[in-house]
Amino acid sequence: MTPRIIIGGSREFVESSRRAAGDKIAVAGEVFTTEGLYAQVDVIKPDGVLVPVEWSKAAIDIAYLRPNIKVFTAGSVDMDTYNRLSSSQVMTVPENPVKSLKTIYSILSKMSPTRFEFEDKKEGNNEISFNASGKVEVVNTFTAAVYSTKGGAGKTTISTNSAAAVGMWASKIEKDKGKIFRTALIDLNTDYGSGDVAMGFAGMDEMKTVVSWQDLSLSSGWEEVRQCMNYHEKANVYYLAPPLLPGERSLLTAEVAERIMLITKKYFHFMFIDLGVALERRDAAIVALDKASSILLVIDVDYESVKKLAKFIKYEARQIFGDMSKVSLVINRNHSTWFTVKHILNLFEEEAGMVLPPRAQLPEDKEIEKHKGKGAPLMCLKPDSPFSVEIIKLCSSLVGTEMRREHKKRLSLKNVFSFKNKRKVD
Repeated sequence: MTPRIIIGGSREFVESSRRAAGDKIAVAGEVFTTEGLYAQVDVIKPDGVLVPVEWSKAAIDIAYLRPNIKVFTAGSVDMDTYNRLSSSQVMTVPENPVKSLKTIYSILSKMSPTRFEFEDKKEGNNEISFNASGKVEVVNTFTAAVYSTKGGAGKTTISTNSAAAVGMWASKIEKDKGKIFRTALIDLNTDYGSGDVAMGFAGMDEMKTVVSWQDLSLSSGWEEVRQCMNYHEKANVYYLAPPLLPGERSLLTAEVAERIMLITKKYFHFMFIDLGVALERRDAAIVALDKASSILLVIDVDYESVKKLAKFIKYEARQIFGDMSKVSLVINRNHSTWFTVKHILNLFEEEAGMVLPPRAQLPEDKEIEKHKGKGAPLMCLKPDSPFSVEIIKLCSSLVGTEMRREHKKRLSLKNVFSFKNKRKVD
């Protein structure tokens, strides 16, 4: 499926970008004013929007109101502007039109979207229902690998709660609309991780581990795959545990990991992979990082942790990750301190020699420790906690649509904005 974008900006910017798009990206609309951009987004419903950095305010507004559309700004920005754009899920691309369109194509073509249709909201109607003539919303299938160079940074907490957030959302979609989306959590953390505890499977008889996948093949059916996984009903997540015994660790080879990745992609729409710290050339984690469509690098609000991760990015990451456009930062345990997010990003850029977009800032939340060992991730027990709320935002950016249990009335962009620098209040 050819990605469709709207290009906005000066005539020179629009024309050079259109030429660079070639036949890989369909330019569905060209606009030369922000007023025209707001109107065209709702008419065309593109996969992406490209504007120059001078249109940053419009880019942020559209990204906020239409989270299922990828928004890109082209050109160099200062750190404050970069922080505002990235926190709004607006992606920055190079000023050079050939490089920027190549980056945009790389991102949009990896969405592998499943399309399903919603009708537009009606007054007094609090539920979304299907209608073949209604709006088409894009849901991204994805494989997200969660990694950090520091033990105890929160990889397992983030991966288990993210899987639960997506699984619970998928359960509601299935109940309301009859559309099935499966969510998997693959635990490849052989550093004595705690995924089985977080998911409530620790100590369970005959827990399914990656070792049981040695006998599966690419021709294995869903029933065979299902029987080799542990299902968490409340989270609506299929969990695959790592090798539990020391002698089993040698069985988790790169070949087994590749088989797991290929088979799960056949039967699951959304996959999270929890990884350990250690990486070896033929390690299963290397395969997972290579095959993942998104890599979430977890970073603590800690000076030394930032420097360590930056050093890894500078000297090793390109060889391991390959495509760096799929890598983003998740800042964990964010709290009031002199070492702010701005300091973290500045230090990281200085030490790594490059900028990685921050996908999420997860707060320090006492509820996490309080609910550990209760048989389910915090998301299942307290979905309204500060941490859970931010996890939902993180997952929304991966799925490509706003994951809310109750949907607010949908407003047209033309009605939200007046064009005298004032917002209208309906």
